[in-house]
Amino acid sequence: MYEKQKEYQAKQREKQRLAQQKQYEKSLSKGFKPISWKPRKAIKSKGMAGASRTVEELALHNAIAELGCICCIN
Repeated sequence: MYEKQKEYQAKQREKQRLAQQKQYEKSLSKGFKPISWKPRKAIKSKGMAGASRTVEELALHNAIAELGCICCIN
């Protein structure tokens, strides 16, 4: 069963490759220039950098800091 499936998948990939080649040749005959692939630039995000903390965030931070290390509490 697996051999039939692999053969079918190989035929489909070959069929798809031939269709892409045919489309590429057709575009060349119409005078279109091939498009070169360019990698996309990564989106740069600074997140919360530069944003001052709110009163609520400061209070939460202080409360968590007062607990200390939760591993050491007996």
